[in-house]
Parts: sequence; C-alpha cells; structure tokens
Amino acid sequence: LLAIETDFSADPRIHFRIGILYDKLSDKERVIERMKKVLLMTPEDPQALNYLGYTYVEMGIKLGEALQLLEQAFKLRPNDGFILDSLGWAYFKLKRFNNAVAELERAVELVGDDLTIQMHLAEAYTAVNEYKKALVIYRKILQIEPGRKDIQEKIRKIRAESSEK
Repeated sequence: LLAIETDFSADPRIHFRIGILYDKLSDKERVIERMKKVLLMTPEDPQALNYLGYTYVEMGIKLGEALQLLEQAFKLRPNDGFILDSLGWAYFKLKRFNNAVAELERAVELVGDDLTIQMHLAEAYTAVNEYKKALVIYRKILQIEPGRKDIQEKIRKIRAESSEK
C-alpha cells in the first residue's frame, strides 16, 4: 500500500480504495483516517461522507457526527439507496425508529436485492412492532441464505414477542 500511496497520494480515489481495503481487513481506525483524507481533498464526496458516517454508526461512536455526514451525503445524492440505508441505520441506532423505517423503506425500493438493507429494514420494523412486515423480510432472506441461524433466532424472538401481546 505504501508504494501506491507515494505515487498517487494526491488522488482522493486512491485513498478511498485504500480505505475500503482497510475495511476488508477490519481496521476501522485506518478506514476513518482514509475517509477523512478523502474529505479533506474533496469535502463534497458523497461516497466518502457515506462511508465515514456508516463506519461510525457500525462502531457505535460519534453518532451525532455520523448523522451529519450522512445527511450531507443524502443532500448530494438523494436517490442513492446505499446512502439512504446508512441514514436509516443511523436513525435506528439513535432510536429514531419511525425515521429509520421511512428511510430504509426508500432504500429497499432503490436497492431491493441488498440483504444488508433488507436486514436493517426488518430490524426497524421490529422496533416499531411491525412484526408481520419484519417476518416477511426475514423469511425472504432465509430463502436466499437458508442456513442463517441469526435470522432463525430473530424469527423465533418475533413469534414469541408478538404472541405475548
């Protein structure tokens, strides 16, 4: 990575790509460093804003800053399903569940085949007691990935919770 960096250190796309590589290596601190470098060079880069914001959300840190980054990315690309997913997931983590559902439903409309986005929406539905909608999504995911024990457990919990009410 260092050889690439010395030749192309002024190119924000290289920093972005290196950040993705660090993400694959689960080195979130370096992901953050790289996305910040991208944003220093190109402050209006919606992908870097989204990546940095989502990284914060996934780490459960700086959620207020994450929301600002994601709202800025959304203003730049209001019809990007992945940005909408990140924004919705930030709302979810901030316990603003109705906002989460609204954004995640739009994200699924735009990128319906992405299982992570579907999972996020199912979790948001569960948070607002829309159990039937959550179950539909979880069952659909199980059809695609039948061995998912985590999904089977979520279905079991929903059935237990919804039968108690």
